Amino acid sequence: MRAKAVPELLRNRDYRLIWTAHTGSVVGDGLHSVAITWLTYSTLGAGAPGLAALGIALVIPNLALGILSGTLVDRWDRRRVMVYADLARAAITGLLALSVFAGVVSLPVVIAAGIAMILASQFFGPAQGAVLPAYVASDQIVQANAMLSTSRQAASLLTPGIGSLLFAAIGPTGLFLIDGASFLWSAFLVARLTPGPALPGPAPRRPLLQEAGDGLRFIASHPPSRLVTLVAAGNQLFASGPFRTIIPLWVSVQLGGGVVEYGVIMSGLAAGLLVANITMSIVRTRLPLVAIVVGGVFVQGVIWAAFAFTWTLALATGAFFALGVANGVLNAANSARLQLTVPSEMRGRTFATFFTAMNLTTPLSLAVTGTLATLVSPVAIIAGSGLGLMAVGTAGLAAALRQMRQEREPISVSSGGEAMLKNYPVYTTLPVTDYARARAFYKDKLGLTPTEPDGDIFECGKGTAFVISSMSFKPAGHTQMSFQVEDVAAVVKQLKAKGVVFEEYDLPTLKTVDSIAVRPDFKAAWFKDSEGNTIGVGQRL
Repeated sequence: MRAKAVPELLRNRDYRLIWTAHTGSVVGDGLHSVAITWLTYSTLGAGAPGLAALGIALVIPNLALGILSGTLVDRWDRRRVMVYADLARAAITGLLALSVFAGVVSLPVVIAAGIAMILASQFFGPAQGAVLPAYVASDQIVQANAMLSTSRQAASLLTPGIGSLLFAAIGPTGLFLIDGASFLWSAFLVARLTPGPALPGPAPRRPLLQEAGDGLRFIASHPPSRLVTLVAAGNQLFASGPFRTIIPLWVSVQLGGGVVEYGVIMSGLAAGLLVANITMSIVRTRLPLVAIVVGGVFVQGVIWAAFAFTWTLALATGAFFALGVANGVLNAANSARLQLTVPSEMRGRTFATFFTAMNLTTPLSLAVTGTLATLVSPVAIIAGSGLGLMAVGTAGLAAALRQMRQEREPISVSSGGEAMLKNYPVYTTLPVTDYARARAFYKDKLGLTPTEPDGDIFECGKGTAFVISSMSFKPAGHTQMSFQVEDVAAVVKQLKAKGVVFEEYDLPTLKTVDSIAVRPDFKAAWFKDSEGNTIGVGQRL
């Protein structure tokens, strides 16, 4: 990556607003995490079982409404969704602070407030993930995600320690009020984003449940996304319960410490995440993003198992630093993978489907961990969790390598000597003379991005794809690729608004009116891309 790429991102006004809003918000989030954990564990005396109950309750909204919320995000102005979600979270956090101040807080109150917060976040998260590619060039997506994660981890590096000290000094009320103010700050900045790019496309609407299934169908039909989703669910199965409920108990039993030691260890995790995200924001990876994600789970398992047996605060903090590095690389790669492979008009529901599927195993993990906490030592629970992560990572990495190997292998031939092609996906290759110009055309005009940064493969609907390649000959004069659409007139109107120039024909066998030719069985229109390739859009009648 060019050295000036990061400053270029911050010179982008809209990205700068997103980044600044995000940075202010995550400071409050870090303080909120400390406050809610120790309010439940210590102040209310609920211990590890209380944290497990809280964790299970907070997963329910995601499982129940995650996919539907993402579908609604794809229908609405994503900028306004983010603003309204921030305002709702500010109000909820303020009410929680008031309940603590008035002395009426209890575990059910904390759980109710947590569920309300998660419901608001169910809309904010998919909206933010879906809107980012509208404001950032495709070759900067990995770096843009890494910079957002960098600000999160820079805040997290400081807030666990600071939050622990503030918890001891001013209690949870003050921390919740700071968190509420951070949501107001975020809402103010997000409201200033340029409205247009955040709007969904003018595609015709289908029944809500039918649209909600698009994200699931995309993941199910796209092998790399399917693999990463399964690996993520396995990761949550072995890691979410121990991480959310056992760390405070481990600090007490293994180190004889309390909230301050807990804050120091979590700061080590944040420092590792910070280092990883700074590195990812300035270094362009050449490894496949899927391999980074599944390999990262194995590395996390090794570190997590080693952490269980550390016996000093310094060693524990060092292990969490290493865990943060592995997790930061994994997260940046996975966010970019989704944003680069999912069509713009369905990113919200696909992001929501991914996170919903990933969290299906979280309630089981929390329930088992909460039960084991009363029967088994925290060291044994964390060590077993690490071994489980290594098993998931090993299986996932083997599957990823198998997928990559199959992509390079020649087509198999039957015993009769005939190439068996009917069950294989079809790719078409378009000649280009300027890769950057071609990528910019497909992103800015057609809303398509390559599967990897600076890549040459563009995945489209229902498992189809095309490849751009530098060739020594000019494009052919005939149609080289066509998109089958539901409403060709609406698509032509949308593409013309993006600056696409359509061909007009007045031939004996082909006439267009307002760029569209009508035949008994189809309607179609044609345009040329930046390299002179003729592309069609057609509608069956």
